Amino acid sequence: MADLMPKLKGYVMKLDRVTYASDALAFAELSETVEFDGKPMVTPEVLVFELASDRRIARVDIFIHTPAG
Repeated sequence: MADLMPKLKGYVMKLDRVTYASDALAFAELSETVEFDGKPMVTPEVLVFELASDRRIARVDIFIHTPAG
C-alpha cells in the first residue's frame, strides 16, 4: 500500500496534527488528496494508534470523514 498510494495521480498526504492522549494512545489528524475526474478530492482522516509498553504501534483504527449527503 505504501508503494501504491504515492503513484495515484495528484496524491498528497498532509499531516495536520499528532496528539498523545497518554503513553498508550495517540491520534494523527491528516488529509489525503487524489485527483478524481480532473479535480482534487480531499479526504480528512483521523488515525488512532494504540501503543504497546515499548511504544511500538499495537493497533491502528482509521476514521474517514465523509460529507453529509
